Amino acid sequence: MTGDYPVLGSYYLREDGLPYQNGDVLRNPDLAKSLTLIAEQGADVFYNGEIADAIMAEIEKYEGVMTREDLANYKVNLREPVKSTYRGYEIISCPPPSSGGTHLIQILNILENFDIGSMEVNSPSMCMCSLRLSRQRSQTAQSTWRIPISLRMYRSRV
Repeated sequence: MTGDYPVLGSYYLREDGLPYQNGDVLRNPDLAKSLTLIAEQGADVFYNGEIADAIMAEIEKYEGVMTREDLANYKVNLREPVKSTYRGYEIISCPPPSSGGTHLIQILNILENFDIGSMEVNSPSMCMCSLRLSRQRSQTAQSTWRIPISLRMYRSRV
């Protein structure tokens, strides 16, 4: 399942090679260590320290093209996140140039108009909802930059 990158399986698959299921406990000690190091030593440990060493070891192992200098010279560009609401929850996500945050908000805006909890999986209602969502996503995928982030919310009465 993880092809040429078996280490991914050690993070994202159970010991039996199957995906984690609802209720399973996923542990990622390397991520926990990295976050602890960043908390204790700051960003430099990621770009120039122990974490950078680990990143570069994996890149070299798989013949990647990023260099140690690329990592050391990377400049973070802080941007304001995109924000919206969904059924009373505040949603905060990645801003452009990533399209993920904008798309997430668009999807939630569409889904907010449906009583998803009352739909059976693969029912006509669920299929129609999926079709509408797919249609909207395909129509907006190429115009993400022109879509205003502060979209009007249509609150469901569910």
